[in-house]
This record gives sequence, C-alpha cells and structure tokens, in this order.
Amino acid sequence: MTNIRKAFFFLLIMAAMPCAAHASGASMPRVGTDFVMLVGAANPVSSSYAPSKFAEVEGYRLHPRAAEAYRAMQAGLLGDQINNLRIQSAYRTYSHQTLLFNNQKAKYKAQGFDDETSAALAATAVAPPGASEHQTGLAIDVTVNGSLNRQFAETPAGQWIRENCHKYGFVVRYPENKTEITGIIYEPWHLRYVGLPHSSFMKENDMCLEEYIDYLENKKGYGFWEGETFYYKVDHMRELVLSGEADIIDVSADRSGFGSGFIVTKRYPARDPDAV
Repeated sequence: MTNIRKAFFFLLIMAAMPCAAHASGASMPRVGTDFVMLVGAANPVSSSYAPSKFAEVEGYRLHPRAAEAYRAMQAGLLGDQINNLRIQSAYRTYSHQTLLFNNQKAKYKAQGFDDETSAALAATAVAPPGASEHQTGLAIDVTVNGSLNRQFAETPAGQWIRENCHKYGFVVRYPENKTEITGIIYEPWHLRYVGLPHSSFMKENDMCLEEYIDYLENKKGYGFWEGETFYYKVDHMRELVLSGEADIIDVSADRSGFGSGFIVTKRYPARDPDAV
C-alpha cells in the first residue's frame, strides 16, 4: 500500500464500562487532545467547544501542540531559505465563525439566490458555525502575501508546505483531488494539525481526513507500527492491556459529536517492526 513498514496484530482488550455517549446517544465527551477528530458539517462541535489551553503564535491563538509544531515547521522553512510564510487565521470562536458564514451567505443572496441555496453555496467556502476546524485551535490558514487564494500553491512556500508539512504533524486539509469527499473547495492554505504519525500516513497514502477515519474504522481492534509509534481504533473507552512500556501520547475522538469510537496513539521503545 505504501513504503511505510507496518505489521498488523490483534489487540488484547479488557472490556470496561462503555462510553456514556454510546449508551445514551448524548454528545461524545472530551476524551483527550482531539488531534485526529473529524470536524465538519456532519460532525459539528458545540458552540462552547474550545481547546483547554492556548499558545500564541504570530499574534494568533492555537492549541499548544499545534503552535509548537508550527514553530518547528517555520524553522524548517527558514532552513530552506523560505521566510515569508505567515498565519492569516487560527483559532476562531463559534460566534466569529457565525459572522463569517453569514457574510458569505449574504454575498450569494445579493446575487439573487434563495436562502437555502445561498447557505449551501456559502458552506463550500466558509464552514457553518460549529463545522469549522478553526474552532478546535488545530487549524491555520497561511499566506505569503496577505491573501488566501489558489495561487499560494504555486509559490515556493506553498510547494514546500505541500511536500513537507506532514513531517511536522500537519496536513493540507482540503486537497484539490478530494473536494467531492470533503465538500470543501480546494484550499492549499488551510492546514490542520493531526500529529505524527497520522499526518505522514495520510500523505503517503493520499488520504484526506475523512478517508483516514474510515480507514481506521475498518481496522478497529487492530493496530500498526509506524517507526516507534503504535496507533489503533476502538469502539469505546476501555482498559487496553498491551505493555507497561507504552506511553499514551494522544487519545482522540474519531468524530465530533456522536462518533463511533476513539483513536489512541501510543509510543513504545524502538523494537523490531517485523515482530508480531
């Protein structure tokens, strides 16, 4: 499938109390960092959702891990003599997203479209309130000239981002060849932090986040190696009996709202990736 070395094996799982969200149909509770969580029109976050902590970068607020990764990525850009990449947008509140969406919708209504059509057209470019990744603090829009347009992809910074951002845990969230899946226009400037090794796996397998979540759902109960990292998909929060050596570095809901499970990322000491 890719040149990533991986070995699949069955997990030993000790069942515990199922997640209350699955038992009651209520919204899924916060379970961790949410790095891999799918957010969109079909999986919105609540109006009160926000990262538990923030860090500031270039005057914008981000989740601390996303901010740290962005700083590392900027160092990589500078090492390749690219010094003009800047953040144009990062964390947004629900109310701010509402304003942006309503403004976009008004533009279509001014062209004569009815309310429903205007809303549908607006949603392809500006996420409705609750459906924006920016509310997670994990998404950034980047620019080299203060504008957000497709020409960014052809700039040295845009080309570098496309080929290298995955090394820092970011993905180009809305690729040109995935618009029918994401429902969002091509946005080479919109980056989403999902963390390693997820970003590299998505890059090497040409997956958008929707496809990656589907892929993990088909592999639930199993895991695979990526260097020294092991990650897997489970239906409910359970006591996972694997090894006392492992450190959990991320527990993320797979989808915002009523999701179907959790994605757990663990880091082990290096060992033979062919060992099962």
